[in-house]
Parts: sequence; structure tokens; C-alpha cells
Amino acid sequence: MCLWASLAMAQSDYTLYQLAFKRGNRIITIQPDLTTAKAVDEVHVATNDLSQYLILRNLGNKDFLIASAAAPNHLLGRLGNSVNFKKIEYNNIADVPNNYKWRLMSTISRSNEVAPNGGLFVMLQHSSTSNLAMFAQNDGSLQFTYINSSGQNDRFRLYVKKKLVPGKF
Repeated sequence: MCLWASLAMAQSDYTLYQLAFKRGNRIITIQPDLTTAKAVDEVHVATNDLSQYLILRNLGNKDFLIASAAAPNHLLGRLGNSVNFKKIEYNNIADVPNNYKWRLMSTISRSNEVAPNGGLFVMLQHSSTSNLAMFAQNDGSLQFTYINSSGQNDRFRLYVKKKLVPGKF
């Protein structure tokens, strides 16, 4: 409960975040076409490369919008089982389709591991169906599938790391 409260409070400042899968340390990245979401195992360190930075906007009902800092009007969304970014124009939150809303569910490791640099372990789940979550396939593509809600499967668990780079939504 405390983890969820601290994550929710942190979202109000529009700080940038990185999300990396625990299994393989693969970082969620928007590709140059600004639509493809991929998990890659290399950290992008080029000056002004925001492709691995995400903006998390708390919608206030446990749901979040996830935008790329490289293209802030491109939201991470689900279409069937695939996960990608899409440019979304909206005037208010009620206009955003449900397949762009996410839940960041805190998880606890069997071995009581701590995410590096004080990050949190979470799973990105469907906003209304807690047994659906995102994972990275071997080719780095992001997929959405049914999970065991115990949170023990590392292929679904993500590190959430706050980055000290100013951003806007």
C-alpha cells in the first residue's frame, strides 16, 4: 500500500521514468518510427535521446497513461495482444480510449530483492483486468497475455526508475 501511495504521489511532477524488465534488463523503448514499442538490452546514452524515457500520468483512479518523452503525444497502448505507441489527440482524459490506460501493480519478489537505485518492481497490467499483463518476447516486441496474479514470474516484472530529467506531458 505504501509503495502504491509513493508511486502515485511521484506521478504528479511529470518526472521521466525508465521501465526495464527484470529478466534481461531490457528497457522499454520507442523506435524511430514513433509507433513501435520494443524492449532493448542496451541503454541509450546519446545526447537528447529520449527514446527510453517515459512520462507516467496518474489518472487518479489507479490508472495511468504512459507517453514517450521522445514523442509526448504518443501513448503506449494495446491492440489485441500487441503493445505499441500511437499518436492520440484528446481534449480531456475521458476522451482517451481504455486500451491506452494501464495499471502499475506493485509486486514483491520471492527473494526480497530490491530494484536497483531505489526503483520499484511493478507489472504493467490492463486497467480493468488484473490477470492481463505486458511482457517482452525474445525479439524485443511487447506482448500482452494472461498471467498468474501472484507476481512471481520475472518475465512480467519491471523495474521503474525515476530519472532526474525534466519533462512535460
